[in-house]
Amino acid sequence: MSTPSDAGGVQAIRDAFESLDRNDIISHFTLPDGDAEPYVVCCDVGVDSFNAYIRLEEENENDKLLVELQFLELDENGRLSIVDLPTTTHEAVSAEFEDQFIDSFWYSSDIAIHRSFTAHRPGACDKAPDVAFGPLGSTPHRGPPPEGRNIGEWVTFAVDVAESQPWASIEHSLLWWSNYAGIQYGLGIKVTHDGLTMRYALYDFEVPHAANTLPPPIAHGQVSQADLDMDNPVMISIDTHRVLAIPANMPLPLGKMNTIEVNLSHVMEHVMYY
Repeated sequence: MSTPSDAGGVQAIRDAFESLDRNDIISHFTLPDGDAEPYVVCCDVGVDSFNAYIRLEEENENDKLLVELQFLELDENGRLSIVDLPTTTHEAVSAEFEDQFIDSFWYSSDIAIHRSFTAHRPGACDKAPDVAFGPLGSTPHRGPPPEGRNIGEWVTFAVDVAESQPWASIEHSLLWWSNYAGIQYGLGIKVTHDGLTMRYALYDFEVPHAANTLPPPIAHGQVSQADLDMDNPVMISIDTHRVLAIPANMPLPLGKMNTIEVNLSHVMEHVMYY
């Protein structure tokens, strides 16, 4: 596999983005239900230049990334692409999952909510989740952050939502998160354009697995508006101690249960009102 030559560096990336036609991008992803091919922005992009570009754009208070980081993908061959867009349906799923997660947690005073923050890994391209969670500095009984990571960067549960993005691209993103120091769980959700069906897969990154692969999902399936049964909702469960980085032999904050159970049927039900 060839190493990207990084031709032109940061300026080449900026020039490529500035030359894009927003209407063309929207048209590319406005398809009947199904996967859209990545929209290639430029090639021969190196990791350092990509990260420098993201950092430079985020520091520019008078500008904003044309496409947010969570919708970008830099592959191992240096191809920088747009893989999805922040449509109403996409943003509804992200927001509703966050709401359902916090509701199941009872209240959010002991957990950090990370919305589209920039995550860093040594030697890897920067990444942003749609939403992520982790401990706070004030979370009682929590352990210390992983070496080299401050409390504000400590993600234990990352969620990636897709609409046009192929499932393989979601797995590629979750594989990135599986190597993020301190991570425990990852959830991928793919919703149809009409918001009527969601595919999901939940991964426990502590489950043994081969290098450069995801472990088998601990929960996966599909939720559909047509088949919603609130008497038998689709639930996913994760360990509260691990999400809050509290050792198993230490007590949880007052009122917290041992597991966080998120009702995906409620997520699906509420998305239709956006």
